[in-house]
Amino acid sequence: MTTCLVILMTFLSATSPPGPGVPSDIDGTLDHLPYPVEQPLEWQWIQKGLTVGSTRLQIKPSDPLSKQWTLDARLLWSQPGRTMEISNRSDYQLPSNNPLRTRRESRIGAAGAGEKRGVVASEVDLEEARIRIVVQDPARGSQVDRTIPFPAGTVLLENQAFEHWLLIGLLLDRTEQRKFKALIPSEFRILDLELKKDRVEKIGSIETIRWSVLCRDFTAKIWTGPGGSIEKYLQGELEIRRIRAPAETRPAPPEREPASGGKDR
Repeated sequence: MTTCLVILMTFLSATSPPGPGVPSDIDGTLDHLPYPVEQPLEWQWIQKGLTVGSTRLQIKPSDPLSKQWTLDARLLWSQPGRTMEISNRSDYQLPSNNPLRTRRESRIGAAGAGEKRGVVASEVDLEEARIRIVVQDPARGSQVDRTIPFPAGTVLLENQAFEHWLLIGLLLDRTEQRKFKALIPSEFRILDLELKKDRVEKIGSIETIRWSVLCRDFTAKIWTGPGGSIEKYLQGELEIRRIRAPAETRPAPPEREPASGGKDR
């Protein structure tokens, strides 16, 4: 793959869709995340007005003694003749939310080309500021095992792993960090991202901030809600939208004026 995040894969369109970050920790526990814990969350993928897939995930706490938590996500995507199923598990440290390890298992199918499977696993050594990445191709029986630098403050941004934006949203809300180094484990490389605040917009009843994402490899926009929640992502023709219960996004009814002409009692 030659894409970055990359939400739009090379077989989604003919063209590839797609600054040094200031190290910042997020103080807090899972109680302070802007998402429910151990409950299903969903973001819908829409292209040209049609639903083409979804990312479903859960935030899972681990044993309190381990001081870790897990982002467990699954992407299902399909268009005529093409399918994609990716399971991605990312473990983070508490309370810093520094990435610790990842495991990505993918199955990508195309009509006439069969199905391609892949596994990408990584382990971060925070003290040595490096990460070990193993990429496996089961069909060929091949494996690439490399260790590369992982500077303090680096975030994850794996291909098609939309859920990694959730951690960037937290940093935007809780720190002044606007430039990031983002690692794509499957490509052994780091991108420089810069986010610039555009304006305040409403999605239903939810007030959001729209941000422009600037990168040499791609441009996009994200909308963050209360606490830095990711409500929407837009890259080219692809929109990824959070699915909430109707009551969460329904605008509040206007206040009614008290009836006139009544007598005080």
